[in-house]
Amino acid sequence: MASTSGISGAGGLDIPGLVQSSTTAQQQKVKASQADATRYQDQVEGYKELDKALSALDKAALDLSANGTVLAANSSKPGVVGVKATGAGGDVGVHEVDVQQAATFHTLASKPLKDGLIPTKLAEPVRAEGDGAGNLGAARQNYLEDRLAQAQQRAQKSPEKAASPKEKERVARLQQNLDQVKQNQEKQDTATKPLKDAGDQVNKALERFKPAEPRFEGPLRPGTPSPDLIMGPGALWISVGGKGFLVSVTPADMTLGGVSDAINNAQGNKGSKGVTASVVYGTEGARLVLRANEAGADREVKVQALAIPGSGLAMLDSRRMETLSKGQEALATVDGVAVKGRSNTLNNVIPGVTLTIAGPGNATVQVQADSDNAKKSLQAFADAYNAYRMTIDQLDADVLKNDLTLSTVRNDITNSLTTPPPVQNQLTQLPGQVAGVVGRIPVIGQQLAPTIAAMQPPGQNLQQRLSQTDSQFQYLADIGVTLQRDGTMKVDQQALDAALSKTPGSVNALLTEPVTSAGSRVDRAIRQLRGTQGVVYNAENQLKENIRTNQQQAEQLNQDLKDSQDYYTKKFSDLNGTLSQASATSNMVAQRLGSVPAPVAG
Repeated sequence: MASTSGISGAGGLDIPGLVQSSTTAQQQKVKASQADATRYQDQVEGYKELDKALSALDKAALDLSANGTVLAANSSKPGVVGVKATGAGGDVGVHEVDVQQAATFHTLASKPLKDGLIPTKLAEPVRAEGDGAGNLGAARQNYLEDRLAQAQQRAQKSPEKAASPKEKERVARLQQNLDQVKQNQEKQDTATKPLKDAGDQVNKALERFKPAEPRFEGPLRPGTPSPDLIMGPGALWISVGGKGFLVSVTPADMTLGGVSDAINNAQGNKGSKGVTASVVYGTEGARLVLRANEAGADREVKVQALAIPGSGLAMLDSRRMETLSKGQEALATVDGVAVKGRSNTLNNVIPGVTLTIAGPGNATVQVQADSDNAKKSLQAFADAYNAYRMTIDQLDADVLKNDLTLSTVRNDITNSLTTPPPVQNQLTQLPGQVAGVVGRIPVIGQQLAPTIAAMQPPGQNLQQRLSQTDSQFQYLADIGVTLQRDGTMKVDQQALDAALSKTPGSVNALLTEPVTSAGSRVDRAIRQLRGTQGVVYNAENQLKENIRTNQQQAEQLNQDLKDSQDYYTKKFSDLNGTLSQASATSNMVAQRLGSVPAPVAG
């Protein structure tokens, strides 16, 4: 805030006091702006606490869905198939598993680099070329075009012969073959373009490349952390199941380990049709190993190397690498039903259970109830919920008092625990929706009226009928986890034990089903609250806007106050000077009048 100097002067005016009183309204506005700034900052801290509380509750909700299973699984032969209970959709039971074959991944390995295979002098650069498929296609196209040109010449010489059905059929067949060759050539050009581009890049690099002395000589010992082997420059075209990607090998990557890193970090090396590269140190030396990311006979790894003669990179062409294993899918039967997988991990073949295939053979998988895990998971969720509610209540009594956002957060999360799951909500509305549609068609509406009435019999609504199915628990309260009057959550161990003992599968569904579980509903509510359309997100953005506006207003108010203080200081200073001059003049007149002799009496 601007201030005034303590000017008073001979005029006798209290200039600071006058300026202070003249700018009182503006000073109050400045103070109000400062109070708003403090309040906004307190709210920022409050929303940070709210975010922390919602994040902790969301984590607990996800943990409940992921780890709250009430099931445990074991295998009679872990050497054939391993098992783990994951929860979702599972129930107790016994299953027979017959494994025909485990999944294997197509794997290539370079020849061992025992002595480094380092040339003492690099050979002269050579042109890097792709394969000859494109040349064959071009030759075939030229041949067919020549045949068509000859047919056109014959037609000009003998129109009658050209009009014959046999000649027309022959020309049409030539044209059809030519069109097919052109289409194939276009596909070939598209497929080989990255390889040709890589060849061009290598050629340019080779033109600038100056042979240098090797940076490593002598045998490579197992355990060497970074084998310093000259591997480039150049490029690799790696394909898995026909889909490929380009790996550029720069001077920075010119070691066996560098090539491995370049392959793993290549932009196109993603997902199921990618590879994982690693350097393995064996008794014969270091080897680069390429392993397909997915199992299966159709996931074959192929490598085409573009490199200068004598470079170790040429060894990584798949025609020069050793096949360590061929690819095949995992094959098994579960309770007589055939299953297969792209890896040895089979999820939800048995609902709520993950199978890990180890090798051929037969095994019995038993899924049974595990109440201890469910109890721990539910208690951890209840503790996290109570911590969230405590934070909400504290904020509501302090920096976010009367904030409507808190009310919305509190209501939405509570509703996620006390309203029907999404699927059940849709089914509950189904009879009314059907009746509304068919009611617009009088004849059909009359015919279907009894059927619609049967969908919702008197005294028994659809929600009650759904509750009689196997997944009869829709709310945590159904298994003894209830919200108290003060908003906190309490776990009734006796009610929980009864539910776990009677219908463990239904408890498992309530805790672990991906969409309808209690944890999933809470997570969904929190994500909606904090999403770009949610009230928490909007409130935080509005608060940021309020702070920005307040800062602009504060700058303007302080400037206005300073201008006013400067203005009144000058005006009152000028007035004080005028009064000083008037006082001096008055004193001078009085002095002069006092020096005039008094008149003598007559």
